[in-house]
Amino acid sequence: MPKVYRDTTHAAANDLVIGVGVVTASVLPTTATAYKRGDVVTVDAATNVATHPATATGFQAIVAENVSAEQATSHAASSTEIPVYVSGEFNAFECSVSGTKLDKAGRLAARAHAVGTGLPLTIKLPDGKQDV
Repeated sequence: MPKVYRDTTHAAANDLVIGVGVVTASVLPTTATAYKRGDVVTVDAATNVATHPATATGFQAIVAENVSAEQATSHAASSTEIPVYVSGEFNAFECSVSGTKLDKAGRLAARAHAVGTGLPLTIKLPDGKQDV
């Protein structure tokens, strides 16, 4: 999976990326599957295909842009990859599973998964925000 390093800073509380120095990579989408920016995904090590986990744990990347089910089918057929974040700091309130924003328990599980597995993805609360 080729990686691209970017020096970006985002400060708005509703931004997905809230840190500096995100790293992106490219993965193949699953046919007939929509992806939303902020979706956590698992990536098959043998095929480089991204799938949605059932819960906010077990992920290795975060989708960087919206991809419709039709686009995913076309991309999969032509082996066109989609961008995902593989490193950086991300807003827990903007992360999702299959397009559904994480609830409080999901945010906690995602944050714990990232820390517990040593992922270079940090899912955190924006400065000054509490998870109530």
